[in-house]
This record gives sequence, structure tokens and C-alpha cells, in this order.
Amino acid sequence: MPRLIFMLIAVACIGMFSGITFAQDNPVNGGTIRGAIADLTQGQKPIEGVEVKIVTQNGTEYTIKGDHRVPIKMVKKIDIGQHRIKSLLQRVGESTSQRYKLSEPNVEALSESVLEVANTALNAHEFALIKSGSNAAILELLLSHPDTKAAFAKHLNETQLVDYINFNGARRQRDRLAAVQIMTAVLDQVLSLTTDQRQNVVRLLVDRMNNEPQLTSAHILADGGLQLHYTVVGALHRELNVSLDEILTPTQAKIWQGMIHREKIKRKGGEVGVEILKPKTEEIEEKEVDDEYDVTTSQVWQLTKAILTAHTELLGPLDAPASQRLTLVTKGLVQQYFEMRNNAQDDDFETTFRLLKTLGELMNAYEAGKITREAALRKLNTVREELWDQRAANIQSGKAEVYDITDHPLYQQTIKDVLSEDAFIHYNERQIERKTFSQQSLRDLTVGFVDVHLLLDDTQRKHVEGIAAQLTPPPLLEEGLVIMLSELFLSIDREMLSPWQRGELEK
Repeated sequence: MPRLIFMLIAVACIGMFSGITFAQDNPVNGGTIRGAIADLTQGQKPIEGVEVKIVTQNGTEYTIKGDHRVPIKMVKKIDIGQHRIKSLLQRVGESTSQRYKLSEPNVEALSESVLEVANTALNAHEFALIKSGSNAAILELLLSHPDTKAAFAKHLNETQLVDYINFNGARRQRDRLAAVQIMTAVLDQVLSLTTDQRQNVVRLLVDRMNNEPQLTSAHILADGGLQLHYTVVGALHRELNVSLDEILTPTQAKIWQGMIHREKIKRKGGEVGVEILKPKTEEIEEKEVDDEYDVTTSQVWQLTKAILTAHTELLGPLDAPASQRLTLVTKGLVQQYFEMRNNAQDDDFETTFRLLKTLGELMNAYEAGKITREAALRKLNTVREELWDQRAANIQSGKAEVYDITDHPLYQQTIKDVLSEDAFIHYNERQIERKTFSQQSLRDLTVGFVDVHLLLDDTQRKHVEGIAAQLTPPPLLEEGLVIMLSELFLSIDREMLSPWQRGELEK
């Protein structure tokens, strides 16, 4: 029989072969590994003439000092895609057993059939999607692929299979809608959309998202990190190639083009100009120069002014004195905004960095059982209050930007002064509607993120939705979103989850 060489990849400091350990900086040589290697047949017949080498990831070979008897079983190579399918099928077994009262042997047979077919039927592109997609996306792929769907059909009757496909399809549809709503909310925060415009944007994005199933809550959160607005703009412009021209007013369209330009600069290596220069703001609107820093600063100046102008247009027709007053306030706020941006960066970054570090330590302590859920939630609430207090102090001292320049107290007071009592009531109603949409979008995004990863059943999803409904959504800022997700994770009743789901949640 030909000699077979098995490359056993060893990681330093990880124990292998029943207690045999070694480290790369301390190799030991001159020993023998004794044992039988069995093949993949049911009888597990021994294979003769096998040479075994232990090789580290950098290619260095080692042998072991001393004799060790270790039975070695030959197994098929399983890459990360196959491993994820195998792990996912554990949850499939749990859910189908619960939903359709399947017996344990039938559940095991279902999992084995799907895994066996998937290993041979799925192509490289599909395995690439499996490696990077959410659990819900992987399951949807398995249920839609002809060969793996047929494997499901061997163990589920027609009614059960249709129900299971629809059940998982509804989960993914809810998640896509959550991604659409959060993108719309981000646009609304900057563009001051009307009710009709928000509805039109949602309809447009839902149509586009049906052709881009990878744009989900997981995509927004994973790529968003500390760059939520840039992620949304990039997704809309580059991945969905959305045109908003027929929906937006000329002022809003100007803002949208400015957002695209800033996202491009950020993607190429960082926003330039705004933090570096401290221009004379009186001259910036007329200044024409070729230097990239100055051009960017001028464009951001124009963008900030347009954001306030678009919000003012939301008020409807104004008389000349009211219009003039808001114009003067707008000019002053833009100047103040630039002064704050020039002073904000370092302290603002330090605040965010400390928050993320504290949250990471808190979550690790809870998962390790070093702190109770109640204590963790109290600590999280303290962290939130400290963050908002620090943010407020930084804004007051000019060391941080306001969340939304249209929320500036001077601007809001001016709106109240120039509008009639009835008009201001109507304006407040629209603002409450916008805030409600934004908050519900955040709740749906976090619930969708949990659902597509843990594959919740109906009861579990209602539990998570109930928790999210009690949370106070933060402003559309990245660190606030991280806090909200952390609070949701901590509040989920682990007893309601299966062992597989608890393992996924800990990831």
C-alpha cells in the first residue's frame, strides 16, 4: 500500500494526542508515536505503512521524545464552511424536532443526509457565502438549493417542508426590512425626510434588497462598527447603486451627493481637511483652491449648511423676517460646528475607546460567571449614564460634536419663535414621528441581528422583541448602538435558549 503522509497542523501550547504537548521554541526530538490508523469504512480497517509527522503552521517539523500509544482515526478534511453547516444542522435538528415532533433517529438522519449532500453539491462560491453569511443565510441556502432541499424532503413531508421554508424565509425578510429601515433612518437624520419620502425610500430599498440578500442587519452592524453612517452610505451607493433623485428635493440631493463624496474619502484612507485646517469661515464659501484639504473643508461646510437648509424647508413657506432670522442662525451654527469639529477629535475618541473597553470587560465577566446578570445590567446603565454625561460635557466645552446639528437648542428655539403655535405643534408631531421611526428601526435591527444568528423560534423571538421594546434606543450613533446590543444580550433569558444557541450567543 502506498505510504500516506498526514500533515497534523499543531498550534503552540495546544495539547495533542492524549497529553502530548510541545511549544515551537522548545522542540523535543527522538521518539515514536505508536497506534493504529483506521480508514473511513464502517469496519474501520487499519491502514498500514502510514508515516505521521507533526508540523507547525510555519512549516517546522517535530517528532516526540519518548513512546506514546495513541489510536488515530482517519477522518475527512472539514473546512470552515463544512464545519458551519454541521454546527447549524444541530439547530435544525432542535427546531424541526420541536416544531414537527420528529423522533430523535429521524432528526439524526435528516442532519446526516443534508450534510452528506452539501459536501458534494455545493460549489466553491456557495461555500464562500456559507463562511461569511449569518446562520439564517446558510439555512436559506440549504433550503433553496435543489440537492440539499431534496435531502430535507426525505425526512419532512411536503406540508412540513413548505412550512419550514416559509418560516425561515419570513425571518430573513424581517431582517432585510430591518436593514432597510435603519438605512432609511440614517438618511432621515441627515436629509430631514417627509413622511411620504421615508415611505418611498423604504419601498425603493425593499425592491433592491430582494436582489441583494447579503445586505442584512449583520452586514450593517459588522461593517458599521464605529462608522455606521459611512457604512449605510456605502451600502446604498456602491452595493445597491440606489438613485434617490426622484425622491429628494434639490437641497436634499445636494446633501446626498456630499455624503457620497465623504464616504469615498473615508474609504480611501480617512476624512481629510476638516480636522487639519482651521479656515476663516467667512471666506470659505467663495474660496476656490486646488488643495485637496481646502476643497474637502469647503465641501463639508456646504454640506453642513445644506443639512440645516433642508430641515428649514421642512417647515414650509415662511415670511421674510422668519426666513432671514433662520438664515442668520444657520450661518452662525455652521461656524460654531466647524469650531467644535476642530477641537472634538481626541477627547471624543478617548470617550468612545473607554466605552468599548469597559463593555468588553463587562460582557466577558458575565459570560465567565464572575458577575450576575442584574449586576451587569446595573453596571451597563452606569456606563450609559457616564457616556451621555461625558458627551454632554464635551459638547458644552466644544470637545465633541452635537449628535444632530438640527437638534441644536438655538436652532430649535428659533423655529419655535418664528412659527405660529399651531404650526409648531404640527412640527413637533412630525419630529416625534421621525424619532419614533428611528427608535423602532434600532429595535428591529437588534432583534433581527439576534434572530438571524440564533435562529429563534416564535416564543423566543417574542421574548427578545419584548426585551427590545423596553429598551431606550440611543441616538443614531455607533457607541449607543453597541450599548443597546449589549443590554439586549445581557437581558436574554439563557434558560429559554438551547445549548447550541447559548454557544452562538457567547460568540
